Amino acid sequence: PSSSSSFTELELAQSVQLRPAGTRIPKIVHFVYGLRGPDPTLDLIHYLAIKSAHDTIKPDKIFLHYHYRPIGENFERALPLITLHQIDLVTNVFGRPVSHYAHQSDVARLQILAEHGGIYLDLDLISLQSVDHLLDHDFVMGQEGQGGSVGLCNAMIMARPNAHFLQRWYATYSSFEEKDWNFHSVVLPGKLAPYFKSEITVLDHTSYFWPLWDGPGLRTLYLEKSYDFSQN
Repeated sequence: PSSSSSFTELELAQSVQLRPAGTRIPKIVHFVYGLRGPDPTLDLIHYLAIKSAHDTIKPDKIFLHYHYRPIGENFERALPLITLHQIDLVTNVFGRPVSHYAHQSDVARLQILAEHGGIYLDLDLISLQSVDHLLDHDFVMGQEGQGGSVGLCNAMIMARPNAHFLQRWYATYSSFEEKDWNFHSVVLPGKLAPYFKSEITVLDHTSYFWPLWDGPGLRTLYLEKSYDFSQN
């Protein structure tokens, strides 16, 4: 990027007093759930996300970070695979209100990864291959859309504890606006990444989030059923 290019969040990221990062990404998987309201149920897709992470990634531990404890048959089925950890709801970040459960999860996953490091997965992400070859990197995200046209999706994040890019990204939440649906969570890491290339590994759009959630992607998945997932 041009040295003359600047925007508020970049200045925030550049001004961070960095704390030392961990030496390696620990083989710990983190899921965040149960922020929306009492007695949430795990759907089948949620159980499959946990089960596939357990069988494919083979982590040392799987944490389910929750505020409202889940219930139901799929939760009972998942219990032997997970370690439960109750968390407080994120109601503000840097003094700015956070009320929607999706935004609360966006912030919580960064706080969890900063403290513990590991592999964050959304509960609708199915693990198909080992990620052992990525554990020596500092911080890993994948493009959403071809060439990262949407940004870097936070549905899967791999990080060392206190990874430097993570510290910079989290600091930008001091400009958080609740009305901006995916700006801080997806668009912004994509905008920041070119300025901190030594601190983040960006994987191709086919790694995690392809086919996409749009019309052509859904057609590929559910009508044509022709996509080869061997590289995902």
